[in-house]
Amino acid sequence: MVSILSITGVSLYITYNKTISSSKTTLKDFVEQQKSMILVFHEQGKSESEILKFINAMDDKYYIVGQTGEIAIANKQGDSAAFVFTHSNFPAK
Repeated sequence: MVSILSITGVSLYITYNKTISSSKTTLKDFVEQQKSMILVFHEQGKSESEILKFINAMDDKYYIVGQTGEIAIANKQGDSAAFVFTHSNFPAK
């Protein structure tokens, strides 16, 4: 009986760790895709306001970006960050 519980516990632990690792990879891929999209727009000469309008329009149309959480875009200014776009789907408290 103890061996069955031990095997079950180890199996659950491994499954949990693989799931968390997969989620982290998916999130990193998503962030890299978004970063690449913004860089392409920037290279095409789009202004910051045009890029933010596009992101906002996509968010309004598809609302998948940030659907279960928050997203933010910021400019690095020295050792600080200036947020230029934020979005949250969490209900106000």
